[in-house]
Amino acid sequence: MDAGDGSRKESTAVLRSMEKDFGVAADLRMRVSLMIAHELLRSIDELARIKKTSRATLLAEAVKLGARELRIRFAIEQYQRGFMSTGRAAEIAEVGLAEFLDEMRKRGVVIRHNLDMLIKEE
Repeated sequence: MDAGDGSRKESTAVLRSMEKDFGVAADLRMRVSLMIAHELLRSIDELARIKKTSRATLLAEAVKLGARELRIRFAIEQYQRGFMSTGRAAEIAEVGLAEFLDEMRKRGVVIRHNLDMLIKEE
């Protein structure tokens, strides 16, 4: 067995683990490269050890959670500026309307009520 065989087997195992953990087919994934501060990487490695998972799986989870948070923050910001409705903001955040409204409540965001909508609802 050459050195590449072990690496391929490990990569395949990581992809299968990620596929199981996140419910996404491994063939839909792309390899990316990024620079991470040494302390952050050390923290990620420590958590991976505690969770008994791989660094790659933990980083994929962190990226997924981070992307979700970025979408929610952006949607809330656009809503607060009056650029979109709660419905459209929920779509941008890729969450249901009830979940989006709950996220706004948790973050102390005041929901604007459109006077026309209130009149139509009566």
